[in-house]
Amino acid sequence: EALQFVRAQPLLLRLFVIAFCGIAAFASMEAVFGLWTASNFHWSAHEVGMTFLAVGGAGLLVQALCIGPLVASFGEARVIVGGLVILVFAILLQPLLRLPVASVILMSALMVGHSLAFPNAGALVSRTTPRDRQGSVMGLNMASNAISRIVAPPAFGWLFSVNQDAPYFACTLLILAMLPVAWQVVRLRDEELRK
Repeated sequence: EALQFVRAQPLLLRLFVIAFCGIAAFASMEAVFGLWTASNFHWSAHEVGMTFLAVGGAGLLVQALCIGPLVASFGEARVIVGGLVILVFAILLQPLLRLPVASVILMSALMVGHSLAFPNAGALVSRTTPRDRQGSVMGLNMASNAISRIVAPPAFGWLFSVNQDAPYFACTLLILAMLPVAWQVVRLRDEELRK
C-alpha cells in the first residue's frame, strides 16, 4: 500500500529515488575507502580510523550548526541540491587528486554533502506525507535506504576489483544523474508551497 502511494506521488517518488541512489553511493564510498587508501597510500586501519573521526566531526558540525539556517534560507529541496553538488565534487576529486591530505578533506566533504542532502530528503518525505500514512511511508523509506546500503557496497567492491578508481567515477555519474531529479523536487515543492 505504501509503495503504491509513493509511486502515485511525483514528489515522494523522486525523493525516494534520490535517497536510494545517494545513500548507495555514500555507503559504497565508505566501503571502498579503506581498500583504496591502502592501495594508494599504504594506509592501515589507524589512518582510516583517524580519517573517519574527521568525517564524523564534519557531519556533526553540519547537522548541529548549518542545516537549520540553510533550510530557513533556501528550503529543504534546494539544500538537497547543494548537498548533491558537494557529493559530486567530493567523490570525483578523490582519484583525480590522489593525495593523502586531500583524501581526508574530501571524505569530510563527502559527509558534509551527505549530511545536507539526506536528512532533508527524509524531512521532506515526512512533511509531504499525510498524517495517516506517515508510519507506512517512513517505514518504506527506511527499508529502501537499508536495501541500498546492503546492495550497493558489494557491487562497488566488485568494481574496485576491476579498477580501483572505477567506484569513484561510477558514483560520480550516479549522483550527477540525481541532480536533474533534485531540481524536479525543487520545482514540485515550490508548486506545493504556492498552493
